[in-house]
Amino acid sequence: MDEFVDKALLTQIDRIAASSGKSRQEIVDFIIRAWLKSRDGQDTMAIVQGLEEVAAGNVHDMDDVIAELEAIVRGDDDG
Repeated sequence: MDEFVDKALLTQIDRIAASSGKSRQEIVDFIIRAWLKSRDGQDTMAIVQGLEEVAAGNVHDMDDVIAELEAIVRGDDDG
């Protein structure tokens, strides 16, 4: 982890770990889990999920969506 994390940040993580009696990994896991629960983390995961849906082909043609919306606005009855 040392080569991927800013030295000052790693020092802070190590200080927190030492004062709490937890390992560096436990602190990092906690921080990541807290971030994932935060608004930023949730927004990021929603974007990731959307990109995965697009990559899997789970999309709708925009022309079809617009045509359906126009039909709703006109009051067309599909069924």
